[in-house]
Amino acid sequence: MKLFSVILLLFLSCNGFAQKPDEILATANGQNFTARDLAPDVQQSFANLAKTLSETRRVLLEQAISEILFEREAAARKLTVEKLVETEVKAKVPAPSDKEIKAVYDANRANVGNQTLEEIRPQIVAYLRRDPE
Repeated sequence: MKLFSVILLLFLSCNGFAQKPDEILATANGQNFTARDLAPDVQQSFANLAKTLSETRRVLLEQAISEILFEREAAARKLTVEKLVETEVKAKVPAPSDKEIKAVYDANRANVGNQTLEEIRPQIVAYLRRDPE
């Protein structure tokens, strides 16, 4: 429950840092500059900063939560996180089809030298399981 409260607090605070259009961004020679003083294309980029920051925070928060959940689950099963990922994620990734393996082999024929498809098959399978797209 404590973890949930902290996460909720962090998530709700993300929008608190957004700049308002009339908020002073800088002062030079006694003149204040706001977002409205920026060129239109710069205004758009500036407006996107808050969105980008919010999205980055969301992604980082999701990663942190995932790490915590994996650590807790691994501890409950008396496994390392790596072993848990291997048994619960990697083992469930389907083996690539012969067609997919052949397509990778054909696309990289110049890089495999004299190796036959059967000789290089284990490396292709490992590659496709690591990076299925």
